[in-house]
Amino acid sequence: MPDVYSQTTAGELPLLFIGTTAPAVNGTNPPFVTLGSSQLSWLDSALKSHADKPYVLIFSHHVLPGSVSGTTGPDAARFYDQDFVDEAVLLTILGAHPNVVFFSGHTHWDLNRSDWAAKKIVEGGDPKGFAVVNTGFIQTMYGPDGNGGEKPGSGAESQGLRVLLGSDGKLTVESRDFKANKLIRTLAV
Repeated sequence: MPDVYSQTTAGELPLLFIGTTAPAVNGTNPPFVTLGSSQLSWLDSALKSHADKPYVLIFSHHVLPGSVSGTTGPDAARFYDQDFVDEAVLLTILGAHPNVVFFSGHTHWDLNRSDWAAKKIVEGGDPKGFAVVNTGFIQTMYGPDGNGGEKPGSGAESQGLRVLLGSDGKLTVESRDFKANKLIRTLAV
């Protein structure tokens, strides 16, 4: 990575990478990610410059609250709703761009879950929302512990994604089980 936040392309797809610009505010307690005004301004400008593109892929280690596995539903791990210091500004920026596909890790939750990908609709943003996708994990899958937290799986699991841009210009995200070498789910964005 050339910097904490950066931009590149893969084929015709703009890829934007965001990350924390400061240590966690409270040490080992959330919130963990500070994007800062410079990065948020850069992200806003980059998304506006790609408004004519059908897709803009954004990659973040940390997960957006109330979006994908581990952050939503009755079995959510409650601490994931506190990852971003500047969450409101980030969501306002992202919410204006329905062409965003936001990829996040951090949770390591099972891609077999029906909430591995979702649409995130931000109040005041585009009513179509934008796509959010859980990226999976190479080792140590996590899942709900039944008490508002999470617990690790056996350690034998390994899952991830494959992103495909078809000759028709359509974007497809596949979740895959690497150990079994099989497709889990497909999302047509």
